[in-house]
Formats: sequence, C-alpha cells, structure tokens
Amino acid sequence: MSNNNVLSSLLELEELRTSATSVTRNGNLDLVHDGVSSTETNPVLVCNLAPLLPLSYGGAYGTIRNFAGSHEAISAIALAAHHLNVGDGSVVPVVANLAGKDSCPLRFGLMEVTDTGLSESI
Repeated sequence: MSNNNVLSSLLELEELRTSATSVTRNGNLDLVHDGVSSTETNPVLVCNLAPLLPLSYGGAYGTIRNFAGSHEAISAIALAAHHLNVGDGSVVPVVANLAGKDSCPLRFGLMEVTDTGLSESI
C-alpha cells in the first residue's frame, strides 16, 4: 500500500474488493482473492469495521438534526484503521511498523456506518 493520499489504505482496500475474483466471509473476516496480491491459500484478510452511531435524530417539528460528535467519531475510526493498515505510529507509537510483508496480515476497512438515529431498537 504505497499511495500517500489521505486514508489511501482504505481506498486501496475498496479497489481490491471491487476487483476481487472472490470474497468469502469467515467469521468476522473477509477473505479477498484477487489473483494479484493474494493466492488461493493466502487471501488478503480484511476486518470491516461497521460502527453504529447516532448520526442524526428527529428534531422539533419532524426535522432531522445532525448529532454532534458522531461524524468526528467516524473520522477517528477511519484514521485508526488507516494507521493500523500502514503501520503509522504517529498517534499510537505501538502500531508503528505493524504493516509489512513479515508482520500482521490483517487489514482494516470501513465499509459502512449505520445511523442509529438514537434508536435503541437497531
């Protein structure tokens, strides 16, 4: 993952998934086979983070309001996933050099965020 754009590892995982020859789920992991960066016996392992956050709530007179803090939380989750993927220890030093050929093969993606709307039934 060599792209230096902001959150490039998340974009690269999305591109990998789009071009994959097969994606299978094993527990909480997606096993992505793309024929290039993976083999049949060694797929790319992706743990997709899917936060449940109150992004909005019903305001007065049926209006929808943004819920403070949730959008910031999404940004923090995306940044954390990217730092884990590329081994960036600038915020949490212990994750430095986690990524690499001879280190952790797991990658983290942020595929979807669910708006709970402050509902307890979601």
